[in-house]
Amino acid sequence: TDAPLSPAWKYNPKERDPVMDDIDDNIPAYFGIELWKPNSPGFFLVHNTVFRREDYAGVVIALQAAQASGEGTVATTTLTTVENPWWGIRAGLTVNVTWVYLGRVADWEQQLPEDIRRKVAAKKDLNCTNPHLVREEGTFKNFPNFKTSSQQQLKVPQANLLADLAGWTVLNNKDQFIA
Repeated sequence: TDAPLSPAWKYNPKERDPVMDDIDDNIPAYFGIELWKPNSPGFFLVHNTVFRREDYAGVVIALQAAQASGEGTVATTTLTTVENPWWGIRAGLTVNVTWVYLGRVADWEQQLPEDIRRKVAAKKDLNCTNPHLVREEGTFKNFPNFKTSSQQQLKVPQANLLADLAGWTVLNNKDQFIA
């Protein structure tokens, strides 16, 4: 995703619906919350509602808590499906979903060599106290939330560092991936 997850102090999903700067638009769509213009070319998220709207806040709060832990934005939640004839999903199925949200990870950043960390971290937030902030210039601009509209061809250092972050996040949260 190219949208960093807003931390709990910036966005409380129990108090208001999200806006585009709060969260990737795909996640609210799974709960029937529209962040997009329904007739926008290329956006067909309107058919993706598979969970109850009232369960959305719990998922976001779990993701925000994981993000705040500094160990990777990974959260597992138990949800019940709603009927979705478009995708052939029956209502009432209980499913465990492990959500992995791409974003800055404080513990991972602290383990980087100092010279790399200074190139990757947001200049205003070298210690990753606000994971919503991303690098604004240079080779690692927007890392790890590269813009999918304009940064589709990553350079080798960008792809390698992104792969390392993803692998570290999964390994660091491996218990959530083991059934």
